[in-house]
Amino acid sequence: MTDIFISSFALFYLTLLQDVLRSNDHFVLVEIFKGKEAIEEHKGEPHYKNWNKNVESIMSKPRSKRSYRPVFPTNDDWNAVNTPLQIDENGQKIEVAEGSGTSVACHVTIKVHKKDCAAFEKVSIENAISSKLEEDGGCLRFDIFRRILDDDDNADTPAEYLFAEVFRDAKAQKFHATTAHSQNWKTKVESMMAAERTWTQFDQVVFPEDDNMWSDGEACEDACEMAW
Repeated sequence: MTDIFISSFALFYLTLLQDVLRSNDHFVLVEIFKGKEAIEEHKGEPHYKNWNKNVESIMSKPRSKRSYRPVFPTNDDWNAVNTPLQIDENGQKIEVAEGSGTSVACHVTIKVHKKDCAAFEKVSIENAISSKLEEDGGCLRFDIFRRILDDDDNADTPAEYLFAEVFRDAKAQKFHATTAHSQNWKTKVESMMAAERTWTQFDQVVFPEDDNMWSDGEACEDACEMAW
C-alpha cells in the first residue's frame, strides 16, 4: 500500500477505492461526515485509532488529505438522492436488480472561473440528476464537491470541484459518456473551466462490495459495524 488520500468534510458514507490502472497500491478513502464535530468524534473512536495504528507501518509514505464541502447532494439527502432509479413510462419507480459487484468509479477534478461557479453548479447538478434518472440504474452515485482552499477568497484563484461518480460496471460508465445530458453538460461548461478537467479511474471498488450499498445507507452502516 502506498498513498492513502482522505477526503473528509461533512459520516454519511465511507468508500475505499483502488486505482488499478495507475498503481496497484494506490488507494483513496472518501469519507462524508455530518459536520466538523463528527470528524473529531470519528478520530476518537477505537476503530479509527486501531486502523491508524495498523496501516502506519504498511504505507510507503504519509497519507494526504483534501477537504471539500458538498454541493450535491446536501444535508440529509445523501441516501435519498443516490438511490439508483429506473422509471417506467408512467413515471413509476422500478425496483433495481441486486448489485453485480462489478462497480467502477471515477473522480473528475474541474477548475472553474470564480465568476462562473453558480452557473457551473447549476448545470452540473442537472447533469447529476439526469444521470440518476436516465441511465437505467447504471449510475450508482454522482456526488459533487467543492474543495476548501486556503486562498478561496482570491478572485483570481479558480474554484476546484470534484465529481465522485460510481457506475454499475464499465459498460454503464461508457454509456454515460454518450448520453445527451452528458454531452450537453460538456458543451455548457467548456467556457467556464479554467483548465482541462482531469480524472482518476478506479476499476476496483474495495468497499462497498455490494452495489446496493451505494444507495442503502442502513446496509452500508451494518457492514461498517460488522467490520469494526
